[in-house]
Amino acid sequence: SKGFIEYGKLISSTSVNYVKTFAQKHHLDVLAAYEVESYQTDKASGERSKLPSYVGLTEPDNGAVLNSFVSSTQDYRMLSYISRLNYDYDDRYYVAGSFRRDGSSRLSPDNRWGNFWSVSGMWHVSNEAFMQPVKHILSDLKIRASYGTTGNDLDVYGNKITPFSYIEKYVSGSSYIYGDALANGITPGDVPNPYLTWATSTTYNGGLDFGFLNNRL
Repeated sequence: SKGFIEYGKLISSTSVNYVKTFAQKHHLDVLAAYEVESYQTDKASGERSKLPSYVGLTEPDNGAVLNSFVSSTQDYRMLSYISRLNYDYDDRYYVAGSFRRDGSSRLSPDNRWGNFWSVSGMWHVSNEAFMQPVKHILSDLKIRASYGTTGNDLDVYGNKITPFSYIEKYVSGSSYIYGDALANGITPGDVPNPYLTWATSTTYNGGLDFGFLNNRL
């Protein structure tokens, strides 16, 4: 008997970034990107019997009888459209936002695409003019907040969803006699779930950042 497993992986990313400062106080950073992740797994195994008795002829191809042969190919692809915008005014007021649209071939056509976004803001209070008299003590003060969503195509156990789980599949089953030969049977696979979709989580964040005595504390 003999078999093999072959893995293929391709990751491609294309992005455009625009950075500009206006009137010395307005700072803009814009990004747009497109990403592709493609994976393929090929498996095959077979068994032959009645090999010749000559020394060294041990490869399955030399066997007179083919007992079994199974093979499979699995493909998976993820497409992502990504955008991001960062803006600040005079190193005092910051806003940022991002949006991405991901498509996974593991999910059904009706649920294949997921949209995820985030927004954040910060006020660099210590750079305000009214803070300058106390900046030798309170050297840094920031107030920030953010909100965002993320997603993945994992199952409840954290594993990748099996390809084509949303449709009915057939797998190799028990062998049976057909005429004077042994034939391979098939049997229904796992129960399909056409409602598989992205697992989405939401994150809220807020905080105050302090720095004292020239950020020594």
